[in-house]
Amino acid sequence: NNSDTTKRRWSNAYLNDRFNMAQEDFTTRTRCLEARYWIDTSTNVKEYAIPSDCLTLSRAAYSIYTSTYGTYTSTMAYKRLTYVTIEGLDHPTIGTPNWEAADKGNPIKYYIRGSTTIGLHPTPTSPYAGSKRLQLDYIIRCSSMSANGDIPFNGANQLYNYHQILIWYVVALCEYDQGNINNFASCMSIYSALAEFTRKDILNISDRYGQQIKFGPNE
Repeated sequence: NNSDTTKRRWSNAYLNDRFNMAQEDFTTRTRCLEARYWIDTSTNVKEYAIPSDCLTLSRAAYSIYTSTYGTYTSTMAYKRLTYVTIEGLDHPTIGTPNWEAADKGNPIKYYIRGSTTIGLHPTPTSPYAGSKRLQLDYIIRCSSMSANGDIPFNGANQLYNYHQILIWYVVALCEYDQGNINNFASCMSIYSALAEFTRKDILNISDRYGQQIKFGPNE
């Protein structure tokens, strides 16, 4: 990107957009940035807003309750909820067609409406509703880069070694712009291979005794 603007093929803004595309694709593939978030639930309220920086929801869990002499108490430990589609809830045989009105109590399932809303089934009621009852683990949507000092992956120090991988994605798209389909395919293949290596590097971790800990795609 020469300082002589007459010689530029791609503007800074154009390349920034592609780097933003690259970091979002890389984050989705590798799950390199994740967050945990708690939501306060209310009695008879079934749907709640998903965090605005959520790229992909990887786990939803609800507070576990214990009963002592008929008194229910939240343990602040969480049990994973089962994902179900709205179509599944509506199904006449495997679902409960009147589920929106009929079922209330301790949530055991969740559904996603659009990309911004999570719904609970059954709808929480007392004593199951309350502070920090719903726990979400999700892949973070990185902040967009636009200024010269912006750093990929929200500036996470542990991901500095992976910054250069994004270049292959950007170069691949630039090659495609010029009609160099073979070069595009080659660069994208290299990028994909490096992203897959990173995914395995992140998900396969050895503990202090050298035993490998493997995490499944939804753990």
